[in-house]
Amino acid sequence: MNEIQRIRDNGFSLDENKKAENIYSNSDLKFIALGTALRAFFSLHKSIFSVYDVYDHEKKRLHDTHKITENYIDSYYRIIIHFQHYFELIIKEFLRKENELLTLSGIEDIALTYKILKKQQINSQILSKANTAEFSESLKRLKKLCNDGLIKDAGVQNFIKGSNQLDCLNYLRNRIWHRGTYFLYFPDILLLIGKYILPLVIDSLSILPKSFKKIMERKLNIDIDPISEIILEYKANRKINFGKLICLLELGRASFENPMPIKIKQTNSFYKHFAAKYERIAAKELDFDPTLEVKRCPVCGINALVISIDVNSVGAPEAFDAYCNCCNYKADSPIYDPNKYGFSYQLFDLPGA
Repeated sequence: MNEIQRIRDNGFSLDENKKAENIYSNSDLKFIALGTALRAFFSLHKSIFSVYDVYDHEKKRLHDTHKITENYIDSYYRIIIHFQHYFELIIKEFLRKENELLTLSGIEDIALTYKILKKQQINSQILSKANTAEFSESLKRLKKLCNDGLIKDAGVQNFIKGSNQLDCLNYLRNRIWHRGTYFLYFPDILLLIGKYILPLVIDSLSILPKSFKKIMERKLNIDIDPISEIILEYKANRKINFGKLICLLELGRASFENPMPIKIKQTNSFYKHFAAKYERIAAKELDFDPTLEVKRCPVCGINALVISIDVNSVGAPEAFDAYCNCCNYKADSPIYDPNKYGFSYQLFDLPGA
């Protein structure tokens, strides 16, 4: 065996590797893919030079086109690739629940086929070497089994209703993965994910209730769930409020960067020590500029959000900035203010407001 073959064959399965300390299993890979996709989606608005490049403040709508940056390409790539990968793993998990053979393609090992049919125990490394069906074929199989009533699970039946969305996602994945030449502009990728893909994510996770909290519970200090609110905004029978969507994207982005454990109590000694560190950093900024304001961050809940509002010669606000030293929440426009959209938290205390 040469060195290349040794390297290739020296891998391991998360289900069997004892060094993993049972932290992860093979089935957890789909949540890693989903987490990567969500982080990229919530960062998409920041991948362009400024919110002003995508949002028309006068018409209160998104520009149809915008400047394309390297960060935008990177975010778009991760959104499409990892959402598609998540759904591929979910679809195969639904098929595998019925029978492992439904996930495989071109099986030449008759002994492996026999063991699967007889439900005999199979080493996961051996199974991992078997070729699985591609996304489109797996989706086709699941759809056929559901339509013919062979899979009766109500959750899976509901999930497969989104097959058109999944076909679209797979088409976009193939265009970027194999050719690397096809992209969507910000308004369309936001529409695709917010209106069609996120609801499908919720549907798929509802079939796996114990896993739901692993990735979707990104708690904010304020009572807002960015994912649910984005879905509701697209469901509302009215003109889409794109300013609200950008506000929600930033809240979601910072929630993924929040270093504070989600469920830690504010009376916890670790929390107090952790919070004091970032509150001291914010307080030092006031020493240099007493016109700044420090308030509790809507994401991490620590008094580390430094706010600056510059006014012009007649006292009207013309420049805005808010930055949290802890979770990296950032806002440079009033459209980021949750209070504008009926939420209780007010980011900028504007004169005369």
